[in-house]
Amino acid sequence: MKRISRIMSVALASALAGSVLGACSSADTGTATTAAAATTAATTAATTGETDAATSAATSGDAATQSGTASEPVTIKWALWGFDATTYYQPLIDAYTEDHSNVTIETVDLGSTDYTAMLLTQLSGGANDLDVLTIKDIPGYTNLVNQGHLLSLNDDIQANQIDTSLYGGTVEQITVDGQVYALPFRSDFWVVYYNKDLFDQAGVAYPTNDMTL
Repeated sequence: MKRISRIMSVALASALAGSVLGACSSADTGTATTAAAATTAATTAATTGETDAATSAATSGDAATQSGTASEPVTIKWALWGFDATTYYQPLIDAYTEDHSNVTIETVDLGSTDYTAMLLTQLSGGANDLDVLTIKDIPGYTNLVNQGHLLSLNDDIQANQIDTSLYGGTVEQITVDGQVYALPFRSDFWVVYYNKDLFDQAGVAYPTNDMTL
């Protein structure tokens, strides 16, 4: 009988595809305020669930910064892709709005195939109604930062005492000129299956947990 073994490893850096959220800055007005309470929820999310790591949000109204206690209604628009096919989006929304009853989170699904291009096109065209952006890849993140579409989260990270070491070095990898513009909200488990008999026949050592791509 053939023997099959597997190796599992958490690769936060590799999980950047679809795994970080950034706070959107309103380029035409030059203003935006962060929903600090959202980053507080992030640290709780980081220690629960198989895939949830952290989340962050921003809105364009002053009431948003007090969303945990304010009675004024606040709507946060979250740009993402594949909402109907992604099981963890709705639980994240439910967890946040449970603690912030005055907040409504409206999702804007831009689709997966051309998500980054569509997002950059909308923002470059002057769209200023998006508050939270799901970032799909490093090139997309870099472009959003360079074009001034993302709001720095440094103050929120400090104010809410978020331990960025929980993200396994990812935050350091996406820091630009000392500023952090997004936080991971998901981690992926990468699994390798291999046939031990074939390795034995070839006299090759088995893969180890510290191997790289």
